[in-house]
Amino acid sequence: MELNEAALIAEMQRAMKAREALRVNVLRGLLAAIKNVKVEQRVGELRSEQIAQLVRREVKMRDEVLELARRGQRSDVIEQNEAERAILERMLPAMLTTEELDAAVRRLHADGAASIGEIMRRLQTEFPGRVDGKKASETARRVLGGGG
Repeated sequence: MELNEAALIAEMQRAMKAREALRVNVLRGLLAAIKNVKVEQRVGELRSEQIAQLVRREVKMRDEVLELARRGQRSDVIEQNEAERAILERMLPAMLTTEELDAAVRRLHADGAASIGEIMRRLQTEFPGRVDGKKASETARRVLGGGG
């Protein structure tokens, strides 16, 4: 799925016609978050990377709620948040695999990137919205440290 506001609105309209209430609610929440960011930043449109970042933020919020619901043994909340999380995850671009990330970090290091910060910046530029920051940082540390 293409991540832009028009595509999300069209997807919400399809979900409304199909009477998929959960999907409609998730998309409405995401579109509201997009509008809030647009107002905060005073911009007309968000880039797909920015929307992907918002989707990831929504997924993380669902993860936090799931953790609390599991502690509280709230099966109704768990079920709803797992379904919402699945809807959101289908919207995200595929993340780099461990092998792809390792190869990219090694290539950037061979091209002259000498610090973790420089490698991270280049990764974010080259693969917008597809890099897990924690994994990338660990891989960069390992490569720069000579450990692999």
